[in-house]
Amino acid sequence: MRLKRFVSLTLVLSLSLSACQLSDLQTLVGTEQVITKEPTWSVDGDTFTTTASYDIPEGTESNTFSLVINDGVIKSIEIGITADNKASLKYQKDFADNISSLIVGKKISELKSIDRVSGASLTTNAFNEAISRLQSELNS
Repeated sequence: MRLKRFVSLTLVLSLSLSACQLSDLQTLVGTEQVITKEPTWSVDGDTFTTTASYDIPEGTESNTFSLVINDGVIKSIEIGITADNKASLKYQKDFADNISSLIVGKKISELKSIDRVSGASLTTNAFNEAISRLQSELNS
């Protein structure tokens, strides 16, 4: 009887620890992002363009962000999509399809950090970093 309880307790503890470690790993992978290169913007008339590269669990991704800004107001945005895997491609396309409605018509100086766009948290974070850098460059 004691051996049966010991084996049962050991099994329960092992499974609990394994589940806890897996959960911690999934949380870390799901939220960790490292910008691999600080984005710098190039300017051609009213068009501001940058490429933001960032690490994802499967490797490194990048997006090109191109904004037309006139009199401090964002007139349009284009997103360059570079993803190789299906999940990243879906998130980047969804981001590109929906970001315009959130920023076009707003002043670049007043644009705040944007919450996740269409589930694309890593692309959104890269975009926020790029916009923050552009605001700093325009204010210098």
